[in-house]
Amino acid sequence: MLYLYIFWNFCQPGIFFQWPASTMPMMYLSAGMVCSLVINSSGITFWQILRNPIMKALLFFIFVQVISVYYSGIRSILSELGYWYIYPVFCFLVVKAISTTRVLKRVVWSMIIGALPVVAYGIYSLSAGEYKFRVGGSPVGWGMYENHNDYTFLTLLVLPFAWKLIAKEDSRFRKMVLFLTCILCVIGTILSLSRGGAIVLFVCVLLLLKPKKMNIRFALAAGLLTICAFTAVAFVFNQREAIQGTTYSAEDAREGRFDFWITGLLLLRHNPFLGVGSRRYYEYAGVRHNSHNTFVEVASNTGLLGIGAYLAMIIFMLRQSKILLTADDRLLAGIMEATRIAIIAFLFRANLDAKVEDWNIYFLACLVIAGSNIAVRLSPRTGPY
Repeated sequence: MLYLYIFWNFCQPGIFFQWPASTMPMMYLSAGMVCSLVINSSGITFWQILRNPIMKALLFFIFVQVISVYYSGIRSILSELGYWYIYPVFCFLVVKAISTTRVLKRVVWSMIIGALPVVAYGIYSLSAGEYKFRVGGSPVGWGMYENHNDYTFLTLLVLPFAWKLIAKEDSRFRKMVLFLTCILCVIGTILSLSRGGAIVLFVCVLLLLKPKKMNIRFALAAGLLTICAFTAVAFVFNQREAIQGTTYSAEDAREGRFDFWITGLLLLRHNPFLGVGSRRYYEYAGVRHNSHNTFVEVASNTGLLGIGAYLAMIIFMLRQSKILLTADDRLLAGIMEATRIAIIAFLFRANLDAKVEDWNIYFLACLVIAGSNIAVRLSPRTGPY
């Protein structure tokens, strides 16, 4: 049930078919996960999950999202609760089901296999010149990847795990699938013509190829990679200019983002504690677009309390994943290394687009919490928290 839960969440069938969205499948799958955990207990208690600082920060962040619209009454509060509840529920259920490194690896595989149809479909639609997916955003994972910018959040999530797992697999077929996945993620990111995606792709690849100890070979490879990256980024910029240069040039994008960011910071200045309310940047900024910066979006919508909880969650994730890099279980260490690179890539990418509701950061939180629980069970005195 766990692997279906992960697969279904990342597969996003709502991109292809609209009817599943109205059936709220993730709610039913969550109920199925609860039944599965009752029948087959993993040995992980809810207290073990709750005591992790990452989960505490996540729960507080969701709490702030819900109460940030207090001024609109109880109906608005309940509406936000209905929108955000799935994230902590998802994290609790996934973490509770992961008891061993073997299960953790299968969870990563479920994410990769679930994401592959979206990555492949993205390449098909983007190569055909279509920069919009069929269905708009949804908190329950049905057509969340609304455009080419959103699409690169997924490709940059999958790439580190696919690359790192190649060395951990014995099967040639699985190695081939993972290598093909890496190629598709790179091609998809470039074809998306997302300027931010292309820049972060270079950072992600550099981190993946970086050896534990710096040497001349890596320096030469990094130089060659930089040349290739500049070529790819120049291609993306030139293609975007050729397609949208008269209506939305690179200069327009830069100036527009600065305006959106300044507007978001002004909203924070006038509403410092709880912001203007969850998902209400559009309304108070008077624009049709988001702030194009996840951190500005969080700060303007939920104030210092919201951005504080969000940043605390990410800091705890980076801290725990770094400690887990030294785990005796090399598979666990490898998965945590990929997780850490994916977090860093998200941090870069999140500065160029607003995706507070994207599953990436919440799924990565699940992996770090589960990895910490596994490390504590293997060696209680050397746990990461």
